[in-house]
Amino acid sequence: MGAITDLLRKEIEGFDPVEHYKEPVCMIGVSKDWKGAFRVAERAEKKCQDPHCLTVAGLIKFESQLQRHQPCDAAAAGSLDGSIAGLLAFNYIDNGQRRGYHIGKLQWAGGGSKLIGKITGVTNAGTHRAPLMQCERCEEPGHMEGCLEAVVIEGQHKGCRLVATYALRFDPGQDPQNTAFNGTLEGVLICDCRS
Repeated sequence: MGAITDLLRKEIEGFDPVEHYKEPVCMIGVSKDWKGAFRVAERAEKKCQDPHCLTVAGLIKFESQLQRHQPCDAAAAGSLDGSIAGLLAFNYIDNGQRRGYHIGKLQWAGGGSKLIGKITGVTNAGTHRAPLMQCERCEEPGHMEGCLEAVVIEGQHKGCRLVATYALRFDPGQDPQNTAFNGTLEGVLICDCRS
């Protein structure tokens, strides 16, 4: 196995859902509209003989803004409105129109909070398809969704963590390209129950 796969395996083997069940927490609903821009920092083609494949990769910087989405965003989540910047690695099967994945690191500066986090998900695939519903096809160029996890390191909710899902729409190209994006972020801010 590769180094990244080995790290993931160790993380999964050490994970215990029972700890999350036992943890006393309070949660705040977070619902944000998200828009910004991707800027390509690097691009590469990676060819492999065993198994035979071509991967197109991009290292993408992004800057973006988040604002509350009524009525689902809790008043206490207002301090998270602000900006997110980060670096993403995109990898596609063959070209930027095909399915792939993205993973990255981010810094989030809200009006009253600062967070650091990671983002990971699937690109150019639709999940809202039959038999669930008829909103997307299984191949959806220009669509990315996944999970964002972050920790509040400064401000009103210091020590809390955020778990959220996101869905973003962007202009797909044959290769990773500079493009605007917009979408949604839905999740919960999880804080220790101190009582």
